[in-house]
Amino acid sequence: MTGNGHVIFMYIRFAGFTHVPEVGVSPGLFWISTEVPREGDWRHDELSRVRGWFNDHLDAPDLLEQRLGRRGLRQGVCWFRDTARQHIAQARYMAWLLTELGAPVRELRAEQPGHEIWRDQYQVVFVPLRDRIVQVV
Repeated sequence: MTGNGHVIFMYIRFAGFTHVPEVGVSPGLFWISTEVPREGDWRHDELSRVRGWFNDHLDAPDLLEQRLGRRGLRQGVCWFRDTARQHIAQARYMAWLLTELGAPVRELRAEQPGHEIWRDQYQVVFVPLRDRIVQVV
């Protein structure tokens, strides 16, 4: 909470290290998980199990893009709300699995990563703004 009584929320995202110019950010955890070659060891089985957990416990956003003035149609990016502790714990485990499988994933944090276009109780979709500060954990 700030000195003037406002609550500050932290948003958390798990992303790779490559940059996607069309979106302005790195690919997220779920996209990366679809690109990892299937080799059949226990880590792939665990990755499938965790993806199944997310399928059961996280809704797909209703809105992933928005027209923002003269900038045209902009792609949104999903961030976890800092209150989604169980989801974040599962995402950290998934990030570890992906890193072990050769697809490194980092954890990012930001107070306001962009222009909010959608939210539910666990996640928020933001259209990234170029001047936002994102902390790498």
